[in-house]
Amino acid sequence: FCAISDAPPQHPRRCTKCVGRREAFVAAAASAALKPAFFGAVDVLAQPSLRKKLGAKCSYECTHLAWRHDEPDDRPVTVAARSNWEKDALVTELTAYLRPPVQFLASAADVAAFAAAAAADGADGAADAPARVLGVEAGASFDALARSHRAAGFAFAKVPSLKSGWFGSTSDDDPAAGVHLWRASAQEAERQRVSLPAAEMATTNLSLWVQSRALDDLIDYTWEQRTKVESLGLAVLQVFCDRPPDATTNATLRAVAAAHKGSVALMVFRTETSSYMMDDYGFAADAPMPRLGVSPSFEYDAPKYAYAGELAAAPIIAYVASFLGGELRPTLKSADAPTEVWTPGTTRVVVGWTLRSEVVES
Repeated sequence: FCAISDAPPQHPRRCTKCVGRREAFVAAAASAALKPAFFGAVDVLAQPSLRKKLGAKCSYECTHLAWRHDEPDDRPVTVAARSNWEKDALVTELTAYLRPPVQFLASAADVAAFAAAAAADGADGAADAPARVLGVEAGASFDALARSHRAAGFAFAKVPSLKSGWFGSTSDDDPAAGVHLWRASAQEAERQRVSLPAAEMATTNLSLWVQSRALDDLIDYTWEQRTKVESLGLAVLQVFCDRPPDATTNATLRAVAAAHKGSVALMVFRTETSSYMMDDYGFAADAPMPRLGVSPSFEYDAPKYAYAGELAAAPIIAYVASFLGGELRPTLKSADAPTEVWTPGTTRVVVGWTLRSEVVES
């Protein structure tokens, strides 16, 4: 195990960006939890040959490199450097590299316990294992995925093959080769399993598949969750509500989330704190709550599509599918339509909502 950081050399061209992160690195090196690990620092300016060998560089995003000596090709994993007030978070993240990335299961009891732990993780609100991922007859791509994501709170396991009943069923149609994921969620009492058949693994971005399916169906908006969704490049269905969604609305939105998992994230916003986002969709003043809008990103100038249909799963699913297919026109942020009846021969006032119908298509 080794972590790479810019040391504090007396070099005239030394970048100072990493100074604020060095304290956390030193604290991790001194941590009792990481005593089995070896820490080394490289001055990327004073040691160019070693820098080239390691692929290290000075950049805005400071990083460390982590190895386990018993892993294939001795390939490092990049670990984001933490600021000096995030020492504990860095120790927690690096601790993941002290254990093998993949657990090997040998029996139906092992598989059952591995899957059941996902529900316990969610019930306990634990942050160290938001999803458990089982590879069946999975090869090198699965191993690489496990190595790169073990510090992100995932637990990975493998079995050579599945036998009937290993998923709790006595039939002969148990899922065979592929990837199976159980998602932990404090919002749901029952764990859910989603599967990716082996035949689809070669054409699927495994990292995106795993991370997107580990997300909650309904994500309460926080900056951290927003950053996670942005990093996955997912479109966002924004749900604006003045109170927590009731059971019927919850079921409707979860059905939408399931239909578009991996392409769109559903994020819940409270109107008292996010009205400025809601305004960007140009919802009519009398639009019922909750209000739904979909956008390809959180960028302020990203096109916005305000949903104005029935609050039911089927039409919302179809609307989002039309959005993903590029079939929708963005909604205009617009003033309310004039209420006065136009008198011919006088200036006619139009707004964003009425421009197309009253001018372009008239």
